[in-house]
Amino acid sequence: MADESHLQPIIVKRINKVASGHHGGAWKVAYADFVTAMMAFFLLLWLVNVTTDEQKSGLADYFAPTTLSLSRSGAGGVLAGRTYAPAGARIGEGDPPTAIAEIGSSPAGPKVRDAVDLIAEREQAKFDAAQASLGAAMETNPEIAALRENVIIDMTPAGMR
Repeated sequence: MADESHLQPIIVKRINKVASGHHGGAWKVAYADFVTAMMAFFLLLWLVNVTTDEQKSGLADYFAPTTLSLSRSGAGGVLAGRTYAPAGARIGEGDPPTAIAEIGSSPAGPKVRDAVDLIAEREQAKFDAAQASLGAAMETNPEIAALRENVIIDMTPAGMR
């Protein structure tokens, strides 16, 4: 072998670089959101440029809030605390139908069946009056009079329909 004393040793330095962790793609999402917003903004500018004043007014009316209420009273419902009648709350025009039956009374006392029949007679009389009123109203209107033969007013178990 040859003289190895004058040869220099080969030194191999292996440096292990510790890379930082993966940063993810959050910047891509943010950039995509920004580009989308810029596109929408430029589309808006273009639309404002090409529309007429009449079209702009129509668009403004379309997006105008219509649900604002100037009234501060009530529950915020449909009527905002007001009633249909100008006089305020009212009691119905007739008394509600009542049936009185005394348990253990004499046979000459009122019967529940009689009260039910009386209520049915009253309801039938109201129905007949409403039917006659509707028929007379349809006969007086010339536009509806021709359609009168096609209208059926019928009593159902739930009431008039």
